[in-house]
Amino acid sequence: MKYQAKLRAGLKAGLAATLSVAAMSSASWAATAPAPSYHVAATTKIGGEGGWDYLAYDTNTHHLFVTRVGGVLVEDVAAQKSAGTIPAIAGTRVHGIALASDLGIGFTGDGKDNTSTVFSLKDLKVLRQIDLGHAPDAVIYDPHSKRGFAFAGDDNLAVAFDPHSGKRLGEVALDGSPEYAAADGAGNVYVNISDKQKIARIDAQTLKVTSEWAIGGGCEDPTPLAIDTKHRHLYVGCRSGVLAVLSADDGSLLASLPIGKGTDAIVFDPSADLAFISCGDGTVSVVRQDAAGKFEIAQVIKTAPGARTLALDPSTHRLYLPVSDQGPMLPKTEELPSRPAIVPETFRLLTVDP
Repeated sequence: MKYQAKLRAGLKAGLAATLSVAAMSSASWAATAPAPSYHVAATTKIGGEGGWDYLAYDTNTHHLFVTRVGGVLVEDVAAQKSAGTIPAIAGTRVHGIALASDLGIGFTGDGKDNTSTVFSLKDLKVLRQIDLGHAPDAVIYDPHSKRGFAFAGDDNLAVAFDPHSGKRLGEVALDGSPEYAAADGAGNVYVNISDKQKIARIDAQTLKVTSEWAIGGGCEDPTPLAIDTKHRHLYVGCRSGVLAVLSADDGSLLASLPIGKGTDAIVFDPSADLAFISCGDGTVSVVRQDAAGKFEIAQVIKTAPGARTLALDPSTHRLYLPVSDQGPMLPKTEELPSRPAIVPETFRLLTVDP
């Protein structure tokens, strides 16, 4: 018995020493992990008139989709040339875009036309237009339910539809104006409620709101949203100059970090474990979680004023940001807030490399 007691004591001491070394190693890694070194590597002039909104990137075709007035600009970034345009109904401003790679299709949110245009990812041909009944802004695809979701900020609604068949499936009433959303691949859709500073979680199958969480952390006007599905983290960009990180399981606030002004997009790179938050002030904040579990701003990338949205190529870790030169401030309209005028023929694409 005495021998066994000594053996147990020795094992405990050895385990404690091992854990101590591991903790020291983790702390050392956290202190010495190199900072990312992303930089603007190229600028591609595209030209034309009008603004832009959301972006999407197709890793299979190397096509970058940029929503604009009257349609979607498609750039073949591997060949560095235009791949074509996906037209929308004349005069319609296209806001959102989502890709359903498993179905071989993409779809848009066509603003005041109240429709979603569905197109083929293979040849970019328009397949159908779905009447959503409300003016959509952001749209996302949930691969778990194979449903599209469009968010109507003016009507406080999410509209679910089948992008493959074109069938409209139902509506989800929301307690405020929705902005961007993200799906976790397990049947949950999360959406920012911009005028209430909170997030709603929707069951993608039953179309019911299952939870609502106040964001906190100094967040006002939450706009872009991205999810780290592996670690179950929600990254919420707030126009007040704050990034809030929340648990996707219970909505608890994990971190609140300062970012630039005028954020409009977030992407998460799962293989690099980095989040990228683009802001209209000409910055992209790069956020990571260290070995101790704390979130930090690892780098601030200088881009260009007005470069507020972005897309990620996860295979190369490359970022793409559209931008134009800015002119005088335009007055507020029914559809858009006060914003700088866009100088014609200055539209271009920034490529940011790691």
